[in-house]
Amino acid sequence: EVALFAKARGAHIITDSHEIAASIQKWQSQGIDCHILPVHSRAQMEQWSCLKTLIQSGQIEYPNDPELLRELTRLKVKRMGDLWKVAAEEGEYDDLADCLARLAWSLTVGRLERRGKFIIG
Repeated sequence: EVALFAKARGAHIITDSHEIAASIQKWQSQGIDCHILPVHSRAQMEQWSCLKTLIQSGQIEYPNDPELLRELTRLKVKRMGDLWKVAAEEGEYDDLADCLARLAWSLTVGRLERRGKFIIG
């Protein structure tokens, strides 16, 4: 369980508003710092834009994980009305890349202090 992992390592949990409110309340009652991110299209666009800027400027380091690198290099950008959507192709995954974008955005816009360990899901 995420809560056991976070508690054992003293980590923060970053999640989106799709997570069940009862889970978030449970984690917080256990003393686990839990941050909830918006998931609407504009927020997701900002998260991906932030990650792109940080990567291009060399201001972020991320694990040399083959799965993460595969996801990052296979992302597709699609226009949806006045917004852009970044996602994996049909049948592919983007969960790790999405988590990295959420963390980068959270730290950059000042929602989180840049200390400690983070679990993103």
